[in-house]
Amino acid sequence: MSWTEELRRGLAAKQQRIQRAEQAVSRLRVYSLIVPGLLQTAEYARRVIAMGEGLTPGVVRDVPAAVTARLDRQQVLYEPGRRCEFLVPEVALRWRPGPPHVLAAQLHRVATLSTLDAVTFSVIPEAATAVAAVPHEFAILGDPEVGDAVEVIIETVTRELHIRDEAQVAVYIDLWERLAATAVADDDVRTLLTAHSATLRAF
Repeated sequence: MSWTEELRRGLAAKQQRIQRAEQAVSRLRVYSLIVPGLLQTAEYARRVIAMGEGLTPGVVRDVPAAVTARLDRQQVLYEPGRRCEFLVPEVALRWRPGPPHVLAAQLHRVATLSTLDAVTFSVIPEAATAVAAVPHEFAILGDPEVGDAVEVIIETVTRELHIRDEAQVAVYIDLWERLAATAVADDDVRTLLTAHSATLRAF
């Protein structure tokens, strides 16, 4: 579906649609090149969402409502019986949508959320040997091991793709597992977040 068609009802409506999809499955896996939306602070989210200004014609630019809707999605992180897994390359911890303090606050938020029972936040260190060339972000909604209907969602610059074919979904699950095997998490990732925060304080 093209963004012109998808966003004609506004950015907030899209966030609400994503929220319904996330709440319908027991497991979420997100590979992102920036801090994932479910972990974003309000200011980081506002700046990211506002960056789309002018890229797609006919979009209702309801940025404040979209930020509120994105933050509302985060309640899924606190629901029992849910697994929310996030994987980013280390460069995502350096991507700044604004002044250093915006990213510093964001990294602190990620460190806090990473302590939740339902959340796993993993980082592929820059020093890690690459195991795959990943050309885009993707999200895997659902877990075939518990009988979920699984789909992979990919956002390109001009449209959103939904992959439900089992063979193709299996490729993305395999890719996820390969990438995750090279990542650090838990206390190691919080140490990494602290180090990046210290660098930002030097600005």
